Amino acid sequence: MAFVEKPLKILAALAIGLLLSGLTAAAVLSFFIDPNAYKPQIIALVKEKTGRELQLPGEIDWSVFPRLGISTGRIVLNNTRDFPDRPFATVEKSEIIVKWLPLLRRQVQVSRIALQGLHLNLIKNNQGLVNWADLMALNQAEAGKNVDLDEARQAPEKNADARTDFAVNDVRLTQASLDWDNRQSGKRIEVRDLELKAENVAFEQPSIINASFRMTRAGAQPLHSFRIASELTVNRYFDSFNLTGFELNYLREDKTATARSLAASLKAADMTYDRVGQSMKMTGVMLDSGELHVGAELSGETMIDHPAVRGSVAIPRFNLAEYLLQAGLALPAMQNAKALTAVELQLNLLATAEGITLEKIAGRVDDTQVKGFASFRNFARPETDFDLQLDTLDADRYLPPQLKKEKPMTTPGIALAAALSKLPAETLKELDIDGNLSLSQLKINDLTLQDVRLRITGKQGEITSTQAIGRFYQGAYDGSLSLSLHDDDGAPLLSLHENMDRVRIEPLLKDLKGKSSMTGIMKLSSQLQGQGRTAKELKSSLNGKMDFQFRDAAVKGFNLQKIIDDVKALNKESAVLAPGGNEQTVFSEISGTAKLSQGLIQNDDLVADSSRFRMDGKGSANLNTDGLDYQLVTRLKKNRAAPADAEQFHSTPVVIHIGGTFGKPVYSLDVSALLTEKNKAKLEKLLDKNKEKVDKLLDKLDKKLGPGAGDLLKKIF
Repeated sequence: MAFVEKPLKILAALAIGLLLSGLTAAAVLSFFIDPNAYKPQIIALVKEKTGRELQLPGEIDWSVFPRLGISTGRIVLNNTRDFPDRPFATVEKSEIIVKWLPLLRRQVQVSRIALQGLHLNLIKNNQGLVNWADLMALNQAEAGKNVDLDEARQAPEKNADARTDFAVNDVRLTQASLDWDNRQSGKRIEVRDLELKAENVAFEQPSIINASFRMTRAGAQPLHSFRIASELTVNRYFDSFNLTGFELNYLREDKTATARSLAASLKAADMTYDRVGQSMKMTGVMLDSGELHVGAELSGETMIDHPAVRGSVAIPRFNLAEYLLQAGLALPAMQNAKALTAVELQLNLLATAEGITLEKIAGRVDDTQVKGFASFRNFARPETDFDLQLDTLDADRYLPPQLKKEKPMTTPGIALAAALSKLPAETLKELDIDGNLSLSQLKINDLTLQDVRLRITGKQGEITSTQAIGRFYQGAYDGSLSLSLHDDDGAPLLSLHENMDRVRIEPLLKDLKGKSSMTGIMKLSSQLQGQGRTAKELKSSLNGKMDFQFRDAAVKGFNLQKIIDDVKALNKESAVLAPGGNEQTVFSEISGTAKLSQGLIQNDDLVADSSRFRMDGKGSANLNTDGLDYQLVTRLKKNRAAPADAEQFHSTPVVIHIGGTFGKPVYSLDVSALLTEKNKAKLEKLLDKNKEKVDKLLDKLDKKLGPGAGDLLKKIF
């Protein structure tokens, strides 16, 4: 074996000698050649390639043994002439170290790449030009010259021998920062303490990535902190990426007196992206922030040609009000302190470049279950479609407490118009919506509505809706609304048609006002026009007409028939005034029409029919003040000689004035209208015989019809 060992020893000695000679030569070169002498050439090369000025005020140093390395001091890359006030990038120190021996095996193994004190100034000027546009254009031009990666993938065997493996043991970015200055909008964002550490960076191998930074708007609170950790695997063609154990932690800190900190974390078990297949997949996605927990499974397709991401999202029950408070978004006071304390949601989503679609929505807000779908297209000018079904909604719990006692007379159509009108003018003009909303039961302003259906469409400032209530106090309601806005400074114009049929007025008034001054079955139709942003403004501007009818009605607070009977009792020698009983006046029907002008209802054809009298009336009702000013003329019916005979009336009218408000009407009797010469003579004859009864009647009139009624009779007599 000696004849074999000797040549091997000679070859080994020769190789070691050549290696030592090379290292010695490199050491001699590094000692005698100063890399700083090449600064002008480096600066000229950067100028040639980028058109930008490079400054190298710091020292350049290099080493050969035991590792090949180069380090620099301060480096400054200037902006273009459009941004002369600050440099584009500065680096305080940089270093790169490469291992010698792997180079002999066609492997580039970098021990360390480090940048310290990197600072970027990103700017958008008043004309909308950004200070990196030229670099992006240069990069795209260079990318066009590169080898086609798809071609390279198709011939891996051919390229295997020429391939150079690349690996970096340690990549460090320390004390880095970034400023974003948008001079068009006046917004400035500062990124500070940017740190990046990557270990074992190599193709087809998992690399450990850790990064952190802080971000805030210049001179403002709050401060946003981010920390990112994951294992990243990239193939050598840069068209397949995998993140395993991804975790992003976020902390918002606000040092103002009323603010609270907010923490959140986003995790994903596995995230993959395949450029060739244009696919993406995210599994085990979980967002946690206080009481909020969001789980998701997502996948994407055609991610280059036409990106589409779909998946499922689940949010277990949590306290939304408390979470928003922690996030610094305090809700306004509501009538129910437990409002928005139990919220949960499940849905499927589809997101594309054109919009987002939410399907199979199944959620709960407090005691309300929600189902349906919604879509939002065209983010520049949003278009919204929805079809939502709710079981039971108590809207009162979400209204401000002060509104609990302020319940003006209104209709579903006017309330809807007022809600829409509160939106900013620009929002209304840009609103593009087409949707359906149905509720099994809705409670609002203490009114209970069942089987509620709303269809609403809107585009370019023209909004229309149709609304129906299948069970509205044992009756039904339907209406249509048209809202138009073409003047930026003016309030929306509305046109409203509404119909109510077989509505029980007593429970309706009880729920709305707390008590009812009337019973019966109501039928109402109206055609109205108005302008305003609130229910009050809309009501004060209303113009139009309406028809109304009340069947089997009773007006509470006075008994007209009993008053008439008491007066008639004076004609009888033995008459005794009937004791007080049911203080209401019954009508078989009340009907009429009305015209509206600036919120004032004028009615001149009121007819109220009873079994023993007929009442004709005219007057006004003010929707702005709820005030009433009516005069009712009542005539007693004569007994018919035969059922087929025409209705006959006594000549003496009973005139009643109605004042006060819808909630508190005040009735008074015009006694002077009763006193024809014939009646006056009869009464004078009876006064002496029935003084005690008359005094009792006058006292009763004072109590029931208001102070002064008895005095008026005394003056007349």
